[in-house]
Amino acid sequence: MGNLYLLQFFKTVSSSWKKQYIKRYIAISGVFGGSVKSIRALVSGEIESIPRVFVDPDEVRSFQRTFQSIYWLLPKKQLWGKHEEIVFTPERNYTVYDFGKLLEDAGFPIGKDILKTLEGTTDIKDPGVDVYCIHGSNIETASQFRWGPKRFPDYQPEQIDGEGDGP
Repeated sequence: MGNLYLLQFFKTVSSSWKKQYIKRYIAISGVFGGSVKSIRALVSGEIESIPRVFVDPDEVRSFQRTFQSIYWLLPKKQLWGKHEEIVFTPERNYTVYDFGKLLEDAGFPIGKDILKTLEGTTDIKDPGVDVYCIHGSNIETASQFRWGPKRFPDYQPEQIDGEGDGP
């Protein structure tokens, strides 16, 4: 999250300030393009590898949905194809352009309004400083989620991994 906050900060300061105080910016594992895992958090609750007997994902989901930062972490439209599906349910599939509908279908229609308040705030733009990014590669990373019949949105989905930079 720190990398995204820093990009927002760079939007608020002048070019002369950046030139005077920032020589370069080195981002380590910055999630500039978002994280598919944020989808699972908003839809079913993100409990990672904690067994359901210890943590109820439904309870976690209710407070995770109040975190503005979760919405900042949604995958960015600029990096995904308009028809590239990343969420699969028995009723329909969703792309990054369908997040409002996804949240509505997951029983959280106010999520669509929250998304509207953030439009333009997480755009990937030149921050006005030299940026160096350090990432891993060739690491299986969540790239899609599939909910089976009668599992959406109240159960954890099957995670479909792709080539990425970390778990």
